[in-house]
Amino acid sequence: TVTLNAASTVDYNAAGGTNQTIFGTPTYGFLKLTNGSGSGSTTKTAEAALTVTNDITIGSNATFAGGTSLTHNVGGNWVNNGTFSFTTASTINFNTPGSKTISGSSTTAFNSITVNKGTDTTNVLEATGPMSMSGNLTLTNGMFKITHASATAQFNAAPTIPSTAGLWVNGGTLNGGDFSYTNNGLVRVSSGTANFGTASGNELSNGSTGTVDIQGGTANFSGRLNNGSGGTVIISGGT
Repeated sequence: TVTLNAASTVDYNAAGGTNQTIFGTPTYGFLKLTNGSGSGSTTKTAEAALTVTNDITIGSNATFAGGTSLTHNVGGNWVNNGTFSFTTASTINFNTPGSKTISGSSTTAFNSITVNKGTDTTNVLEATGPMSMSGNLTLTNGMFKITHASATAQFNAAPTIPSTAGLWVNGGTLNGGDFSYTNNGLVRVSSGTANFGTASGNELSNGSTGTVDIQGGTANFSGRLNNGSGGTVIISGGT
């Protein structure tokens, strides 16, 4: 049995043109996927679901191939200066308390993201770098903050944001879908664009424990903002 210290670093650093398999065990501390030398590209393919206690870094000329329908647990920052890919589906689960970022010079094209950080919205996962999504955003615990102007996120089915979770559009874009949204936590728009729904029957329903805080940016409601349950709605700016 191999056990790695949480502060340890494993670097899959084969030269350009040489591909590598990322083993599913043990649990990694810091994980780096790099091109050790040469100018060619190198692909690092996950053989199974990975658990990374701290940061995962994808280097330039390196591709992290996330596999097929795997969920990878990431406790630290996500730094992508190369390429992230997957076969048919993928979930990246950000699953430790504290505040971390999604960053890097490359746009990360995620499939699905789960935010399960801590027990309240003081635990923040912030997209400070470019990203996109083709799957679903799941908010379980903690705040997902979309800050980079080229960061976009989406739900692909009617979400319920629990009281311990939140969504903050702070310069990026939330893409809308043809469904309604239920907020029991915190929805904040301070910059960028948040789209809720695509059809007239879609609504953002704010529960009794929910707060909708629109400070700036643009919040588009294809149907209505429904505060019938007596939650908190603050509109101090924006359009």
